[in-house]
Amino acid sequence: MVGFGGLTLIVAAIEPRWGLLLAGLGILVHAGWDVYHFRVNKVVNRPWSEFCAVVDVVVGAGLVVLAVTW
Repeated sequence: MVGFGGLTLIVAAIEPRWGLLLAGLGILVHAGWDVYHFRVNKVVNRPWSEFCAVVDVVVGAGLVVLAVTW
């Protein structure tokens, strides 16, 4: 939580395009975290971690594409 809070502050303080890219990469990293929880089947139940990973990949990739093409 502290890491993502710090990331939020950094994104708010820098140029919007770089902030968008950093936010997208952060969400993609979170998708990896969801995949880890899906594989070990602990802390979060499997359907929720699977759903969250799919949403994170779609949103994260979309933000990265938007930042690159903006």
